[in-house]
Amino acid sequence: MALTPAEKQRRYRQKLKLDPEKCAEAKRKHRERYHSNKKLVKDMTEREHRCAKRKWKTANKKRRERQRAARIVLESLESPSSTPQSGSPVSPASRGRRQVRRDRSALYRQNVKLQEELEEFKKKCNKYKKRYQRIKKSIPNQDENDKYTTLTNAIRNHYKKINNIKDKKIVKQIFQERSILNSRMKTAIIRESLGIDQIKMRQSAPRLPILRETIKCFFDRDDVSRATAGKRETVTYKNIKMQKRYLIDSMKNLYRTFKKENPKMLCSYSYFAKHRPFYVKTPTVDGRDTCLCKTHANAQYLINTLYKQKIISTCNMNNFIESTVCSTDSRACMTAKCNNCNKNQIPYQVPNEFMTIKWPQWTRKSEIIDKAGKRVKITKTVKEVVEETVTKTLDMFSKTIVILKRHIYNIKNTIQKLPIRDR
Repeated sequence: MALTPAEKQRRYRQKLKLDPEKCAEAKRKHRERYHSNKKLVKDMTEREHRCAKRKWKTANKKRRERQRAARIVLESLESPSSTPQSGSPVSPASRGRRQVRRDRSALYRQNVKLQEELEEFKKKCNKYKKRYQRIKKSIPNQDENDKYTTLTNAIRNHYKKINNIKDKKIVKQIFQERSILNSRMKTAIIRESLGIDQIKMRQSAPRLPILRETIKCFFDRDDVSRATAGKRETVTYKNIKMQKRYLIDSMKNLYRTFKKENPKMLCSYSYFAKHRPFYVKTPTVDGRDTCLCKTHANAQYLINTLYKQKIISTCNMNNFIESTVCSTDSRACMTAKCNNCNKNQIPYQVPNEFMTIKWPQWTRKSEIIDKAGKRVKITKTVKEVVEETVTKTLDMFSKTIVILKRHIYNIKNTIQKLPIRDR
């Protein structure tokens, strides 16, 4: 019967072992072939090293399992009276705990070694630090002293030449840094640099609570700011939730109005702007998608358009109204019943009477929509672009100004008659 390849190999190895010379030659060739294909760790790439370690780990695991199985078999043969063991390998859980203990022991030894090295480095660091400090004290640093003296002299001379209080204050603010204020040599630094003993910063005088309350009530008025109607148009500050309000005019104009109404109260513009309520915001383009007050908005659109065409000399509504009446507080003047005011004609500079002008206007339109299967008539306020000639535009503007003056007077008169708690 023919031999299998395994039997042929076995017979070949047995014959080879019988001849020592051929066996030694075969071993030599095997060693050369092994060393020619062998690759050291230092010659491997990082990827090849990882693959090799994975193979070594698998091989060592199999070898330990074989050794453990053989040891169990030998122990069972040596003690037949004992309970025979299955010879199965140890569970992965026990192997894992053993590996964890080994790793912990290695890390502990490494930690102790690193701590010892750290102590040695600390000792060396302190030694060289003390040595450097002793050398630094023994050698006078003449260059640093010269630089400091030159700089302080330049600052002191420049400070003496300044005649403006505002510029002197700017120089003094340099010495208000925390590093100088917390220094023990603060007085010496200021004296050498500025030639003065101490810096006295001017403090603002304390304001009365009634001034802050007056400013708040002023911003809450409907002729100063408008209230929003949206449910989500709110703002929260320090757990206080308030409905947003948008300013109707600029802060500079509102400050002038406030000073005019309260001439006896000392209030600067910065203080006025600082104590504006947190819920009173400056209007933005996004917040002007709907009509604020149709009379005010349409008049402002017309004024802006005419000012852009250089037909009128100002785009400020308040200044324009004041220039056409004797007094904004007079009912006769604001309702077009004053004889003196009627003589005041609005100065126009019309380059071409037949030229057309475009400007936006808020108008109310009725629409019929389907709602729940029914046709419902609704009214919307929409913005439209109006185009007219200069002559018709000026006629429309004159009528708008008359309506606007009466509207402003009614609002102002109503607000002033309300008690402070209801404003």
